[in-house]
Amino acid sequence: MAQKKLSEASKSVDRHVGMRLRVLRLNHNMSQSELGDSVGVTFQQIQKYERGANRIGASRLWKLCVIFNAKPNYFFEGLTSENEKTEDASEYKTDVNWSEKLFDKQNHRLVTAFDRIKNPETRASVLRLVEALDSH
Repeated sequence: MAQKKLSEASKSVDRHVGMRLRVLRLNHNMSQSELGDSVGVTFQQIQKYERGANRIGASRLWKLCVIFNAKPNYFFEGLTSENEKTEDASEYKTDVNWSEKLFDKQNHRLVTAFDRIKNPETRASVLRLVEALDSH
């Protein structure tokens, strides 16, 4: 049971770290191939990292921090340790639903475009428009 719990918790952390990597890569307008070349791995390996299928080793994580000028903590932000047992026996919890939505290219484009709007009134208008469209 303890081995299974550790395995599920580890997979949850690996998926979270991978999703954070994907967000960084997309925010830097970098392809998986470009990132793979910078890190010294194939684009397929980057895909596996981003899906959480493969764990990112410490030295490689450090290299990613250097490439993106990010602090190591960035990869673990939003990840919390629960003291209580949960129904799925996973030790770590993250808002997987929201994080998985970041994988969608349209969602990422929308958030990125919205973030570039500097005028507060325009931002508020866009938000009201999106909320109005949501009701239809």
